Amino acid sequence: MHGIKGAEFDNLIALSLLDGMVPHRADPKPLDSAKKLLYVICSRARKNLFLISDTARGKAATRELARTNYLYETVPER
Repeated sequence: MHGIKGAEFDNLIALSLLDGMVPHRADPKPLDSAKKLLYVICSRARKNLFLISDTARGKAATRELARTNYLYETVPER
């Protein structure tokens, strides 16, 4: 996705959404950066969005991602 301004994708997978990585630990405005990045990630998915925080690495999910309330669409049974 990097370098494709405004591109949208049917399926979008964002990995390693971990504290200290998103945003980077050296970012001077971490909360603002995390909000902007998550907005961009979420606004590019047309159908399916997967947000992954692999806490097995010993880090917690990025705080902004953990604070967000998500609305899920239910898939009708066939």
